[in-house]
Amino acid sequence: MSKESVVVGDPPGEWDGTWSEDCVLSQNNKYQVIFEDSSKNWAPSEFVGKFINPVADLDLEQHRQFLIVSNTSSTITVWADWKMITEDSPDLWVKEEHKYQIYDFHLRSGSPCIDKGTNSDPGIPFNLPSIDKDENHRIWYGNTSWTVDMGAFEFDSEPLAITNIERTGDEGTDIELTWISSPAAGTKYDVWYCEDPYSSTEGWSKLDENVLTEGSTTTWTDTSIPPDPGHRFYKVSYGSY
Repeated sequence: MSKESVVVGDPPGEWDGTWSEDCVLSQNNKYQVIFEDSSKNWAPSEFVGKFINPVADLDLEQHRQFLIVSNTSSTITVWADWKMITEDSPDLWVKEEHKYQIYDFHLRSGSPCIDKGTNSDPGIPFNLPSIDKDENHRIWYGNTSWTVDMGAFEFDSEPLAITNIERTGDEGTDIELTWISSPAAGTKYDVWYCEDPYSSTEGWSKLDENVLTEGSTTTWTDTSIPPDPGHRFYKVSYGSY
């Protein structure tokens, strides 16, 4: 299966090229390396979270993939081990005239990897993560079903986020939460609260667990509020599958 049939398309001439300078160690972080192609005019930060092979002309098997942490109009900064790039593998030291390729492993529309994973199977010796690498829902409707996709990123998925909080009940003493949820059958959520999320001593307390999804949004009511609750902060996490 070719990469082009699976992942997001790479704009020709923008996601590959030739370095105009030797790579240099970042002055701000000893574990970051900076590459430069002065012929480009990229949008700042457009490649954050994507991957790059900085020596694609030498590393034909594509073993060297580095995570891009930032980019300017002509430079790209990655997490990398400077010693590994320069001393341990001098033949792969990124120098001027080396060719590079940037990759985005998100699935494109129509990819054969969408809805082709397995949500649960007793024969598989691992637990399916609740979120993908973007921290979006791991199980999301792709082409035909609520089945997990193949790969690290779920196609067209949405993040888990509380979208509405309001007082309810006869005296307004209850708090109703609504959050974006996955309609996939069996998806569950845990609800937490704390009075100071920035405290170094106070932790989050679980209010409820394994709340079943109600569809694309889920609503849950906190009826445990004391007469004088002060400030109360909420968060929702993924329950057990």
